[in-house]
Amino acid sequence: MNAPRKFRVLSVGNEETASFLTGTLGLSDIEVVAVETMADAIRSAKCESYDAYILGMRFSDGNGVELCRALKLESPYIPVVFYTGDVFAADRAMGLKCGADAYLEKPYGGDIGSFILELISEGRQLKAAYIYALLHRGVELQKRKSAQV
Repeated sequence: MNAPRKFRVLSVGNEETASFLTGTLGLSDIEVVAVETMADAIRSAKCESYDAYILGMRFSDGNGVELCRALKLESPYIPVVFYTGDVFAADRAMGLKCGADAYLEKPYGGDIGSFILELISEGRQLKAAYIYALLHRGVELQKRKSAQV
């Protein structure tokens, strides 16, 4: 009998944050894969399967806003969360405007594990709806082609 698969998140940012998330999210049975650069994050997201992305705002080769946009283009249904020390309202607005599902300020006072699990659940529902819509659209196109013949 197979054990249930752990949820996996990609953490992009500094080592200190990755260490915190690994320990904290591990308590909720969430595996954290950590990288520090935008290039490594994009490479990892294309090669591996993740249930959520947790981003900082600054990397040596880019920023969280650019990365969020790139990740959402590839997988619009996978939740993206900013977890950052950037606490100004303009930072939050910019993070949410670029497509992030949530913007958490450090230190986050709630249960981050429960929060991420809820977002993963919502992301899976969105993915199912997305796939259903694509399949349904394909069936409709087939019906139209058949009716034209």
